[in-house]
Amino acid sequence: MDNLPPGLPKKLLDLLDRAGRVLYFGEVLHYFRDTLYPKLQELMLSQYPFMQGHTHPIFKEYCTDIHNCVAYDMYCFAMHTEEDMRLKINLREKYTYFEEIKKFYGSPEKAKLITLGDRDIYRSYNDAEFEKMMQEENIEIERIHNFRQERMKQFYDIVQPVLFETCPWLMNMDPDSWIIYARYIRDAYHIWENESFRVEEILRFGLPYEYINKGYRHYMEELALKYSEEDAAGLEYPLR
Repeated sequence: MDNLPPGLPKKLLDLLDRAGRVLYFGEVLHYFRDTLYPKLQELMLSQYPFMQGHTHPIFKEYCTDIHNCVAYDMYCFAMHTEEDMRLKINLREKYTYFEEIKKFYGSPEKAKLITLGDRDIYRSYNDAEFEKMMQEENIEIERIHNFRQERMKQFYDIVQPVLFETCPWLMNMDPDSWIIYARYIRDAYHIWENESFRVEEILRFGLPYEYINKGYRHYMEELALKYSEEDAAGLEYPLR
């Protein structure tokens, strides 16, 4: 662009500028994928140990898809944010449901504790029993919540450094852009988490690898049977 002769039509210059951006963001996507894959694969095998030791092509291909989904989601965020910042887009106009996004993603997820407002749901308990049950259950709910939050933090600690190193303009985001960022990265994590858990279930119970490429409804009966057998044997599945 710097070496082009002066006086070229603006439409041509705009076209060349857009082409340059496409090439640049294409390189960003490849970098995300190449950098994130080994890091996310290591994290996946650590958080979902039943995946360890599997080398079947279907499993390996699906792991690639899961990790690439993360790279692509964050690539889309970086690309759109660069354009929004450059064009000075008002995000509250672009996202007509911005306040809903802010309410849901603008603060860390909280544990869904049992409260006195849930008393009617537990009518079989007297007041003393309900109080005791509520305290015990809330301790367990908090424990599971903290466990899952720590796993999400481990994911963030891998993705965020790569993202901000490659796309330094993101460090200049305004508060509204940070809300959209929170939405993208949390959604990317939960997709990755849910898919990882689903694939680990298949491998853990020895279901055919082909089930990895199918939805739950195609093997729910078999999965339910496996869980029933485990319950009967008194086994306990580790925390998700």
